[in-house]
Amino acid sequence: MAGARNAGGRYGGRLGWSGADKERPHRDYSEHWLERRVRGLYQAVLYEPVPDTLLDLVNRLPMVDPSISQALNRARRFRAKAEELEIAAESTRDYSARQTLLQLAQSYRTLAQFDEEMAQRLSDRKRRAG
Repeated sequence: MAGARNAGGRYGGRLGWSGADKERPHRDYSEHWLERRVRGLYQAVLYEPVPDTLLDLVNRLPMVDPSISQALNRARRFRAKAEELEIAAESTRDYSARQTLLQLAQSYRTLAQFDEEMAQRLSDRKRRAG
């Protein structure tokens, strides 16, 4: 064994693994002042009131239903993926691989169109309701 002591003796040389032969890790307490200072700064920020000008700015932002924005984000991602697949199809020489990539691109465009229509329906429903 590479790490075991083998000094022989009465117990086969396996005594002394109590950790006494290793140095204990040294804790440096001089850094605690920095931790206390940073913690104090964070606590000060937590208890500080939000300025009225910032609250007014936030209140002027348009409120968007998360489901509408999520649908539009998905549509953007699907359109970007479709473009990537079309570019890959242009560089592919194999006819069947090209057709498969173009079919996938068309499927992504269909998904994007569905999400855009869903966002439009949700937006119309929200306008009628409120």
